[in-house]
Amino acid sequence: MSEHDGHPEWVDLMEVVLRGQPKFDVGPLPCQNRPDLFDPQDWGEPHEAVVRRHRAAVTLCKSCPGLDQCAELSKVEPNPHSMVWAGRSPVLDRGET
Repeated sequence: MSEHDGHPEWVDLMEVVLRGQPKFDVGPLPCQNRPDLFDPQDWGEPHEAVVRRHRAAVTLCKSCPGLDQCAELSKVEPNPHSMVWAGRSPVLDRGET
């Protein structure tokens, strides 16, 4: 336990980590309910499955009220893991369908 409000240390750490995260002021975001669609390819996952997931994720992004904010954030944050972000999929953008 930490000395801060009697919370476990990990709660204090998460508070510090999340303090710098952007706030989306547009309500619930579709990606919050299906984060698995946005993930990069899992070890051993067939390429066709990744394409299907990423297409579904891009479709969710297109109707997302936070798309503009997400797109702005994606301009300054790297996407080193080939995940779907702001309606863009490196897998689909490379034509790997």
